[in-house]
Amino acid sequence: MPFVLVPMFWNGFSKRFRQNAPPTERAHGDGMMVDNESAEAFEENDASPLNCRFAVVPPAVNQPPTLAFGNIKNKLPYEMLETRRFVARHHLEKFVFNSHFPVNTLQLMRGAVAAEADGILAPYVEAVFVAMWEQSRKMDDAEVFRATLLEAGLDADRLLARTQDADVKEKLIANTQRAFERGAFGIPTFFVGDEIYFGKDRLRDVEERILEL
Repeated sequence: MPFVLVPMFWNGFSKRFRQNAPPTERAHGDGMMVDNESAEAFEENDASPLNCRFAVVPPAVNQPPTLAFGNIKNKLPYEMLETRRFVARHHLEKFVFNSHFPVNTLQLMRGAVAAEADGILAPYVEAVFVAMWEQSRKMDDAEVFRATLLEAGLDADRLLARTQDADVKEKLIANTQRAFERGAFGIPTFFVGDEIYFGKDRLRDVEERILEL
């Protein structure tokens, strides 16, 4: 099943353990046929072991490496080395470190909640990730954010307006609270059943655990 948050990465990452299976009707019973690689499979929230949630972790809890390791000799260079290894391992040729990092992602997360509700999560996330980690855009700038959405063919004005709606704000707060209650302390956090894994460098552990199920 794909990680719709990072579809291009997932396509490359999952090749090592991808399982082909004939399409079957999803649990909703609405006649839609899905397989292991269908984006619609993520709507099987209760029927599948994997689904995504958007949350915001306060900086005091999950600081960016440039702050958390700023005074620890050799730590930050090592983190950068690990990032380069990760990029090379997964052939992320277009990756560039965002020159504006860290950025305030609150509006982006609210936009993701709104996009999910509107059924346009996949193109929204693709546009935002490309802008952040391939084009080095300052995505906490409202005008840059709007221009990025427009270039992707999305209704930027609607999404921007939705980021101020009470239901979107409340959903993001609820997601964040639920993440903390389950034991999350930073992003990205993965759960496989009740097992918690933190950080992109734990994806191999996540893969191994999935294969054990």
